[in-house]
Amino acid sequence: KLKNTASKLLKCGSNKIKINPIYYSFLKSENNRKKIIDLFKKRIIIKKTIKGVSSYRKKLRKAKKQSGLKRGIGRRKGTKNARKKYKILWIHKIRNQRKLLKMFRNKKQFLNYKILLNKIKGNFFSSTKHLLEHMKLSYN
Repeated sequence: KLKNTASKLLKCGSNKIKINPIYYSFLKSENNRKKIIDLFKKRIIIKKTIKGVSSYRKKLRKAKKQSGLKRGIGRRKGTKNARKKYKILWIHKIRNQRKLLKMFRNKKQFLNYKILLNKIKGNFFSSTKHLLEHMKLSYN
């Protein structure tokens, strides 16, 4: 009876209620709600904690993925384009090249800005490094 009333008060199952075995013989007759609440505050009646699903393995997996593991060919489901769009990669590449070109134009280090800009637009350069090499060759 004591466990049932305590479980109703504490809003949990009767299996989650633990009574201190030292006081158990004195508390058998207790059925007053206020007294049960007092006993709970005095830690004579204890509500057990709920065991949840551990996220330890999840955290380990996440850490491994961040370090570059678990991303092999066997793990991949989508196509290369589905995982990272070619268009977005192209946009990033073009933006970086244009930014570099503007930086050099502001420094006034070369003249053929418009020609290089059109070449960038036409996907002539594979990277910013390639653009720099081309600029060096055209001036030497």
